[in-house]
Amino acid sequence: MFPQKKQGNIHVISVKNAIESFLREGKVPNEMPTAIKTAEYIIAKYPDITKVISKFEFPNPDAHSDLVLYLSNGDKIKVNLYKVTGRGSIQPKNVGAKSFISKYFFDANLQEKFNMLYDKDYDQYLSELFEYKSGYPIIDINKEELRKIFPINQFDDDINEIRQRFLYSLRENCFSLFQDFCNNYPLLIENGFKTMLMIDDYNIITRIFAKNKITVEEFNPKDALSFKDIKLFKTGNNTLSILCGSISLNLRFKFESGPLSSVKLAIGYRYIRDINKYEEVFHFRNFRTLKMANDILRHMTYVKKENKSNAIGKCNEAFVYLQLLEEFPNTIQDDPEYCLRLLESYAPYVSPEELHNLKLSSVPAVEQIKNIIKTKYPNFMLESVQLVPESYVNDKLDTADLQLNLRYHNTRVTEKLSLKAISKDKKLTLKNPGIGTILGENFFNISKLYNLELNKTVELLKGKFIQNECTHMESLENVSYVLGKLLQSATQEQLRHGIDNIFGKPLVIITVYNDIKAYTHERIPVTGEITVIAQSPSNTQTTLTWENGKYSLSLRVKFSKGQSHGWSSLKLAAEQKIQ
Repeated sequence: MFPQKKQGNIHVISVKNAIESFLREGKVPNEMPTAIKTAEYIIAKYPDITKVISKFEFPNPDAHSDLVLYLSNGDKIKVNLYKVTGRGSIQPKNVGAKSFISKYFFDANLQEKFNMLYDKDYDQYLSELFEYKSGYPIIDINKEELRKIFPINQFDDDINEIRQRFLYSLRENCFSLFQDFCNNYPLLIENGFKTMLMIDDYNIITRIFAKNKITVEEFNPKDALSFKDIKLFKTGNNTLSILCGSISLNLRFKFESGPLSSVKLAIGYRYIRDINKYEEVFHFRNFRTLKMANDILRHMTYVKKENKSNAIGKCNEAFVYLQLLEEFPNTIQDDPEYCLRLLESYAPYVSPEELHNLKLSSVPAVEQIKNIIKTKYPNFMLESVQLVPESYVNDKLDTADLQLNLRYHNTRVTEKLSLKAISKDKKLTLKNPGIGTILGENFFNISKLYNLELNKTVELLKGKFIQNECTHMESLENVSYVLGKLLQSATQEQLRHGIDNIFGKPLVIITVYNDIKAYTHERIPVTGEITVIAQSPSNTQTTLTWENGKYSLSLRVKFSKGQSHGWSSLKLAAEQKIQ
């Protein structure tokens, strides 16, 4: 049992014993001060208690309220007890991620949709754990098999990153489904909100402060609730918040303990005493982000780096995001820290002149974005804005770098945009898929045997590399050769499917930073016969062309980390020439 839950259970038992002692003997019981204060508070509210029972007197304690009070008039009062330090918020419940929608929002169909997405993301999570432990990709593996092969009991830094990707994806799926839910079934949101916050129960918070000060209060948010204007937004990496009136319900996805434990939803709340001041907080937070970004750039030291294309791309995302905050100062940031982390991590590798041009180019880029949004949604309101961490995206067709959550005629919609930065109109990197996914259903969807052959090639080359029997470059060239030959065996339909999926779903905003301009990149339709050219134009590239070579797409094999890291997972740079 976890320490927090154990302490909560002890508090429940102690309060029950204290109430019984007061009722039976009429004197201060021999219990902890927190239990005595809580019992006195309850008895003052309900002096006619005849009997009290705790949840531990039922076969399934967690399915019941902490206490039930039996009154002399025959009424039964359900009581939930919380013990917190200082002014901290209570966490009413922890529920299963795969059951909370049907249990609290009474929608089995929506729960089924979420569970399908959950299962897909969880399979991806297990595959990433396997690849992290083994060094090579795998098609299918379940939790029990993984536990036998690699007993993983704790999160380390690398597994934490995999965990964050998975929990982030769960939150994103939940947000998307709840957006539709708010638009079409607001009454069910109201019901779920009330049930999760246990509005009809008697909720008691016992607070412990410094110098042994103890206060007891009732949590009764009924008067603070309003369902006329439901706001939905994200917080951090794994939390979804629903704001109704002055109460924010926070739903946070988490693992119960280790990497292979069950996934829970921690339910919490926040009471906002002044909603107008609360909205001012977002304005101040945006101002603070802009100021901190300027401070980072002002105190940064340039470090010359050979390959800086990724750094330029990340800085472009950060500058477009910051320009949106400039022009929409009241919007909500889902994660105010992520943009700053991008600048701290990548700006030092971009020259001062290039940084200056990228920052200037963010103005026309945001103008392009506003024109696109205004055309689709006149008089829109930008409720929240989010930079999407590239490595967190589990939907391989979703290459969005930026999410705009809009309100239009009281309907909530999300627009996703891909942001690209190039020095001049030349070449564009569309995606960086893992080598183990390129032949699978997300892209070319070729036979599993071909996928297995490619993965075995990677596994074999890894072994040779570790034994110093081949170099980094020889490994890349061998994988590229096998990939090219396998793609040459694909049907035209499979090739077209793969190219379409590499192009992706979101609209692309291209910043040409040396020219201080930006434009919208239109997708090129894939028509005519597709030709696969193995190991061209270099031995690490496979090129696909169509319309007699007028258009082309290059798949370049690369390691995910530099040579100094030894062997790292293999990825592909999917690159297209700008026409």
